[in-house]
Amino acid sequence: MRGRRVRMKKVLGTLVVVGVAALSHAGVGTNGAVTLLQAIGGRASGMGEAYAAAGAGDVFGIHYNPAVSVADKQLGALYQRGIADDNFGGVAFAMPIAAGRVAASVIYYSVGQIEMWTNEATPRLITKNGLTDIIAALSYAKDLDKLSVGGNLKIYNSTLVEEFSTMAFMVDVGGGYAVNENVKLGVAVQNLGTSVKYGETADSLPLVIRAGAAYVKEMGSNKLTAAADVAKFGDDSTIKILVGGEYLINNMLAVRAGYKVGFDTESFTVGAGFMQQKFCVDYAFVPFGDLGTSHRLSFGLKL
Repeated sequence: MRGRRVRMKKVLGTLVVVGVAALSHAGVGTNGAVTLLQAIGGRASGMGEAYAAAGAGDVFGIHYNPAVSVADKQLGALYQRGIADDNFGGVAFAMPIAAGRVAASVIYYSVGQIEMWTNEATPRLITKNGLTDIIAALSYAKDLDKLSVGGNLKIYNSTLVEEFSTMAFMVDVGGGYAVNENVKLGVAVQNLGTSVKYGETADSLPLVIRAGAAYVKEMGSNKLTAAADVAKFGDDSTIKILVGGEYLINNMLAVRAGYKVGFDTESFTVGAGFMQQKFCVDYAFVPFGDLGTSHRLSFGLKL
């Protein structure tokens, strides 16, 4: 048992070196399951994740506020190549029903292959998948005149070096309010649930509280969206500020920019989107200072 604990510490130490940039969301404190804090979707990333009120129409918007989701049937996919050898991807589906709106998604994250020594009398150098996380979510939302409410039920499963596993269950709750046809408000509390535990020590889930506003102005075939959020991530007591904007030209080409305040490695983001009839593609460029850059791509299809 002691050898297993020693090996566990070595594995975790290796992952800190290999995956810290990919897994860390500045200032998460000592929480586990930090994959839950990954940015999801090219549009949200390009707008600096100021998405508590601005995610309407995006099939991945439920991961920022379950009350702000799509009003039509959509299918989405995303892929992100990280700044190390990590990979992040997922699929999502949303549709309206008589009693409201429902959605489902599966998100996948892998640190990639790492080298490690076996805990034997004569140690051997082997290669294993360092960390694999899967997040499955079911979402429901309902509009009540100007007010909208919603919730996500999520399951988190994580496997460390193909040997140590943990699972957690959690919920997100959110609300939205349309002040008028141009101004929207949103608030969400995320990751309320059980702890994660690979060995003998349990870590709490990273609780996220976010609130924001969005201003949307249509000008013929063009549309301007400006958004701002305040958010708290995990054990970090620092309040983060996220601002972003999008300008849609001729209902076809979108240019985006965002800025984050209070993060260690993240600040500005830029992105673009292309919409053609029922199909859209969104891209975001996210610098992480000296650590490198991340490229995020997502697709959407109206069914």
